[in-house]
Amino acid sequence: MGEFNNVLAINQSPTYPSDFGLMPNIGPNVNAGGAPMDDIVGGGSSGALASGGPLYFTIDDPSTSYFANEIVVDPTPLLAGGASGDETIFATSVELGLGMFDDINAMSVFDVDANSDFTAGDQVLFSLSPASPLLAAMGWSAADVLTISPGDAAPSIFAFASDLGLLPGDNLDMLELVPLQGTAEQTIINKVPAPGTLVLVGSCALIGGVRRRR
Repeated sequence: MGEFNNVLAINQSPTYPSDFGLMPNIGPNVNAGGAPMDDIVGGGSSGALASGGPLYFTIDDPSTSYFANEIVVDPTPLLAGGASGDETIFATSVELGLGMFDDINAMSVFDVDANSDFTAGDQVLFSLSPASPLLAAMGWSAADVLTISPGDAAPSIFAFASDLGLLPGDNLDMLELVPLQGTAEQTIINKVPAPGTLVLVGSCALIGGVRRRR
């Protein structure tokens, strides 16, 4: 039949008489490649990256490398002079108590033993994107902070939106744990231009970034 006249399949070659307008308009032996599709939406480090601390992150849909309901760790990120390709799953969706269509939006990871694995003593604080089914099922919102530790059957509420001075319709898309600088009020002044977006955690402040629905 010839390279450009395959009656058993649809070719994309411009010389094929019935290419059905498929794109890109190239021959069947040409690798079209693809545009990058990964989108990091949450990340953090349990130590200074310059000293080789691991980097934890989550990927948004429709990324192709990982799922949006799991947390990935790079033990030696490139910023620390480490090698690429050593990323692994820190916590699976099952370990986090999340469903197939749940989407982690913001997170803060406490890898107590620094073994790059979700094991006893560890804890994750996170929020979910507004369309995550778990939020609707539990009556929670995308502005609530959830928490889970190894062995927990499901996530639970760490802080409601109202605890952070947020509205149920807000979308919390950033979490950061910072040391208190004097009082909680002074920490807010130093770290957050707009007040009302934190909850105290022991001797630290949890600061959240929020996206308001318009």
